[in-house]
Amino acid sequence: SKNHRPTVSNYLTTLPERIQRRKHHASTIRRPWTYIDPLDSLVLGLAPGEIGLLLAPFKRGKSLMLQWLAIAYVLQHLNVLLITLETPKSVVEDRLDSIISQVPIKVINEYPQTLARRFRRFQAMVKKQLNIYDGTQGGVSIQFVEQLLMAERDAGRLYDAVLIDYDDEIDPVVKHKDRRFEFADIYRDFRQMVSRWGLIGWTAAQTQRDTDNLKIL
Repeated sequence: SKNHRPTVSNYLTTLPERIQRRKHHASTIRRPWTYIDPLDSLVLGLAPGEIGLLLAPFKRGKSLMLQWLAIAYVLQHLNVLLITLETPKSVVEDRLDSIISQVPIKVINEYPQTLARRFRRFQAMVKKQLNIYDGTQGGVSIQFVEQLLMAERDAGRLYDAVLIDYDDEIDPVVKHKDRRFEFADIYRDFRQMVSRWGLIGWTAAQTQRDTDNLKIL
C-alpha cells in the first residue's frame, strides 16, 4: 500500500528486544498438538503463520489425517475451517462423526443414540467452530480461499486454522505448462495468506511412485 514503508533493523543492536520477544512468546505462542503421541514426540507443532504438508502414497489416509487434525485442533480450542476438494462433504461428515463418537464408520448408522450422546458431550466440551466448505465442484484457488475467509469474517466467524484437502485439487491463478510452477505459486500464495491472517495452514500431497513400501517418507 501507499502508506507501507519497508523497514530494516540492526541485528547487532537489537538483542534486548529479541530476549524480550522470546520471553513473551514462550508463554503466548500456540503450537497445538496433533494428539498422535509418536508424531508429537518427533515434530514440533505448527504455529500461526506456518503451513504443514502431509505426504502419503495414493489412498493411504491423507484426507483422514487432515480430518483428525481438525478434531484435534478444535479440542485445543481453535476454530477450524476444513476445505474438502476431493472427498464429498457427506463422507467427510461421516468420518468426523466416527472420530468423535469412536463408533466405526461401517456401522455408525446402527448406533444413532450412541453417536448422538457422544456428540453432545463433544459439543459441550469444545465450544468452538469446525466448519466445512465443499469445493469438490472445483474452482478453488488460494485467492478464492482468502475471499471465503473474508466473507466468513464479515459474518462474524474467525478461524485459527485452515485445512485444505488436497494440493492437487487447488487451482492455480496463472496456468503454466509445467505443473511444478503452478505448485510453486500455490504454496507461495498459501504461505503468504496464512501469514496475513495469522492462521495455521495444512494441506496434503501424493508421493511419487515406488514409495508404497516405505514406513517413513
